[in-house]
Amino acid sequence: MTISVASGGGIKAAPSCLFALCLLLSVQQLAAESKPPAWFDIDFSTLQRGTSARQNWQLNELTSYVYEIEQHCCCDAPLKAHVYVQQERVTWVENLENGQLINTPEILSRYKTIPQLFDQIDRVMAQKPDSLTVEHDRYLGFPARFLANPRFLIADDEINYRIHWLKLLPAD
Repeated sequence: MTISVASGGGIKAAPSCLFALCLLLSVQQLAAESKPPAWFDIDFSTLQRGTSARQNWQLNELTSYVYEIEQHCCCDAPLKAHVYVQQERVTWVENLENGQLINTPEILSRYKTIPQLFDQIDRVMAQKPDSLTVEHDRYLGFPARFLANPRFLIADDEINYRIHWLKLLPAD
């Protein structure tokens, strides 16, 4: 920024400085008038006050649902899939990479119900991982994102998944 004093005693600024000053003042004015960030905009009527995400999930008593999960892991399970849960049991998985429907016990055991995901998060948290990020759906409480690195110096021990959506299925 170049500012110089003119012979008449006034301050003369380069045009780029005037633009920067105007832009700064405009941004400050917008910030003062704008509403808070989106994470303040929570519909509290759908949440139970003082409950944890797990308690919020349990209050809804959901036992049959499908969710889309995206995993980043060193495993042979499909990385992006629809997981079908009926009566709190994973019944089949749709591999979104090739459209294949999977119901073999070996593959199904690699996918979890929402309560099992909560249990997995609790186990990892108890181990005090080097890095941990957990985000929950603000309405139903399910873990929407989970990223954990138990030990930075150990390769391939990370857990990383995101649940993009969850839909209810008719109960059997």
